Amino acid sequence: MIRAIISDFDGTLCDTQRAISTVLAETFRARGQTAPSADAIDATLARGITLEETIAALAPEIAPASDECREWVTVYRQIYNGGLGVHATAAFPGVREALASLAEAGVPLVIVSNKGEVAVQNTLRHLELEAYVHTVIAAKGDLATKPDPKSFEQRIAPVFPDVEPADFLVVGDTPTDIRYARAIGAQSAWVSFGYGAPDACRALGPDYTVARWSDLARLIEQAREALPPVAQTAQLCVLDKMDREGPPSRLSTYLRAFCQADIPRHKAQQMISSMTRHLLTSPHAELARPELLVPIARAGMAMWPIANSHFGGPPSCFAIGKKEKGSNKVDVQTSTGLRADTRHVLVLDTVSATGDTVVATAAALRERLPGARIEAAICYAAPEAVETILASNAVDRLVVGVRATGCDAGWLVPRIQGDAGEKLFGHVERHVEHHAERAA
Repeated sequence: MIRAIISDFDGTLCDTQRAISTVLAETFRARGQTAPSADAIDATLARGITLEETIAALAPEIAPASDECREWVTVYRQIYNGGLGVHATAAFPGVREALASLAEAGVPLVIVSNKGEVAVQNTLRHLELEAYVHTVIAAKGDLATKPDPKSFEQRIAPVFPDVEPADFLVVGDTPTDIRYARAIGAQSAWVSFGYGAPDACRALGPDYTVARWSDLARLIEQAREALPPVAQTAQLCVLDKMDREGPPSRLSTYLRAFCQADIPRHKAQQMISSMTRHLLTSPHAELARPELLVPIARAGMAMWPIANSHFGGPPSCFAIGKKEKGSNKVDVQTSTGLRADTRHVLVLDTVSATGDTVVATAAALRERLPGARIEAAICYAAPEAVETILASNAVDRLVVGVRATGCDAGWLVPRIQGDAGEKLFGHVERHVEHHAERAA
């Protein structure tokens, strides 16, 4: 049974051999060294190792974890992402047709690569393949690389809670990909047209061997038979967690200040403005300019000035949610400003304890704007809110600034010490409906 695909990038989806060889040679020259031979470069590519390990293999005097190696990596990625790498890359024959077939069948595709994330994203965009990809998990910061299973455990399994590890098919061209499949308990398919050493790959006993992408598409179709498509949940990006180890990040520092019971209103607004700016500008958030901004009143209105300025003043409409006490049902009303041809919406909310208002707002927008991509950005959310929003499929992407440690009787932990809207904008008469932390 195959219900979802995890694919490698280099040597599997895309022919990047010329791009990598060219950029590696340019990197060596930029560092004042003689470029390695093409055969030496090809031998390292066959191993499926990280860029740091590749550089160390080609220049043995450089340790993979050294500062010097990190400098080499920086130079390599500057050259690669400057355009040389992307424009020297092509998709393998049959990739576009196979991905379109998978998408039509409702089979989600996740890319897991030891390549730099920016390079993968730029290449997918250049080749116009990004629409077929659910999520990209690639080398970035301290994220574990293949064959370590942590990327699956932390980034994939939570997004596909209804898919068992054994129902994933890992597609790749090197021993690293086959070992990754074994580590996560998934099926493996070795693509023989890639860069991996054939004897080494066959020795690991992959479940399938395919010679072209069209064969892979047929294999998946046969294995799935009449299975219903897997519901694709929203992509999730959490920039920080309250229970993280180490010193507090800038985001959690802003949040702790906002949570103070006696914080002046102007200071509370400054903290939310700072969180919003950090959230929108983070490269991890990957939030492009929307065609419509939708802040949820009242607290979400504190995010709007920063978002409006950051994105260059796109059209806006405002949502107000009225939630029945003791119920998860939310009646959402929106102001004018919706255009039927809108294709990209960003919903803004400051605090979300249950996720119900965000879900109701996104659902109302989706009903009026069929086909639009709807994203949501929340400064502070409870784990329960995140789960509710992801499970609803109401949004395509969810970006959370700080995830709380939990939720106690409808209140986030740590508590914000009061109503979010009142902390930001002051007290209102009780007959005026407002967006409270408990109803978030």
